[in-house]
Amino acid sequence: DAKDAKLSDKLGVKSLTFKQSGLDKTKVYQYYVCAAVFSGFKASGSIEFLSTPKDLKVSNGDSGITFTCESIKGAKTYRVYRKAKGDESYTLLGNASSYKTKNAAGKEITRYKYVDKSAEAGVDYIYTVKAADGKNYSSYVKEGVSIRRLETPKLVSIVNSKQGITVTWTK
Repeated sequence: DAKDAKLSDKLGVKSLTFKQSGLDKTKVYQYYVCAAVFSGFKASGSIEFLSTPKDLKVSNGDSGITFTCESIKGAKTYRVYRKAKGDESYTLLGNASSYKTKNAAGKEITRYKYVDKSAEAGVDYIYTVKAADGKNYSSYVKEGVSIRRLETPKLVSIVNSKQGITVTWTK
């Protein structure tokens, strides 16, 4: 109200900033902002920090390039982006789906996978991802992961003769 605005003007307060660094990317942080005016709280809001997904991997397969990443605490969806090498900006491809696998120690973990069926053979691509919890998004994985789309060879024939076995395929 007008009384609060006058007090703010008298104190010279237009806005305040809080910055926290050194966040642990394995944790979900919650921040609350409250304005106190002698008699109590006037406004509040919150935002959650989502860490950036880790362990990004790409591989060529029969149906396209497969992108995977580890799950992170608090995230519900993983949005996968792609750009051709040399391009300025990323294009959203879609959401990755979850699957279970085991890590190097044999512990079951959840990873997320997206198969890019539109990747063209011979093109170098860079993939990245953002995690989301329904309200907030993580940062992009800045460096992304790179791969050249390779066309899967097509087997034409296998011939067994006295001279040995001959395998023929197309590029």
